[in-house]
Amino acid sequence: MQIREARLTDFEGIFRLYKTVAAQGYGIARFEDEITEGYVRHNLEQGLSDGIVLVAESESQIVAEIHTYRIGIRIFEHVLSNLTIAIHPNFQGKGIGYQLFRQLLDKVENDMPHILRVELHARDGNEAAIRLYKKLGFELEGYLKNRDKMPDGQFYHDISFGWMNKNYRA
Repeated sequence: MQIREARLTDFEGIFRLYKTVAAQGYGIARFEDEITEGYVRHNLEQGLSDGIVLVAESESQIVAEIHTYRIGIRIFEHVLSNLTIAIHPNFQGKGIGYQLFRQLLDKVENDMPHILRVELHARDGNEAAIRLYKKLGFELEGYLKNRDKMPDGQFYHDISFGWMNKNYRA
């Protein structure tokens, strides 16, 4: 297993990964039909130009990806947002998510002193993700009630988390 910074040439592998993960019906906040080439290309290009995109490879196959980027509004220029992680179902529960997050946060601490904050959301009830985020130093900041509407009509709350870069310099 190798974790590395993504490249534009990883597009096809990331696209396939996202399609596979979305087909499970959980794991990312997108339904399978919402995983379009435009969606994946936007996140890849935005992350490469103004954020971070990392991939995990096993035997030349992309099995996990994490990305986050600045959203282009000046009052939020110190924030990395829209954080998403996708892990192939066959590789979940093996610590890859932790490794990807750890490398992402280390990169922010060591290479991005202009970034103070990394933020993300987790679906209420996703206890494994919530434990992971807390273990990594993310702090629970609040609930967005009834934010996620599932195909069966059921609503879930999103939980907001934030992580602060101890090496931030304005």
